[in-house]
Amino acid sequence: MDRYEVGQILYTTSKSSFKIIPVLVIEEVTRTTIKGTEKTYMVCFPNENKTVVDINKIKGEIFKTTAAVQEYLIENTRQAIQELVKEAHIIESDAFGTDSSKKDTESSKVIYEKNLVQHDSQSDIIKVDLGNGQVGRISKTQIKP
Repeated sequence: MDRYEVGQILYTTSKSSFKIIPVLVIEEVTRTTIKGTEKTYMVCFPNENKTVVDINKIKGEIFKTTAAVQEYLIENTRQAIQELVKEAHIIESDAFGTDSSKKDTESSKVIYEKNLVQHDSQSDIIKVDLGNGQVGRISKTQIKP
């Protein structure tokens, strides 16, 4: 288990709402038993009731920085898109009898430009369909050119 400091802000992801939730480490607990010493942490959620839970009970991933969360979410999105492309190639091959492995990879590359990413220039949020009804959202200001 990672070590944390009391007073440290951590970030967790919520799979159900696709949100990043900050939590505050409020207590370090050391238990000594016959099996040895075990250290855990109690964290406080930012909800109305300031719910306190053992960090081991959190179902999402835990990160020390928002940059680490961002990297994790972008990598998961990239992997999900790669899986969607693989599935599309399988369906294409089954339905149309084509061999998608011989396609020129250069012709299938997508060039991302700011005006092509999202047509709604009024919104700062980019939406990415992750499949299975999940939609990822990221601010344009978070994307590094």
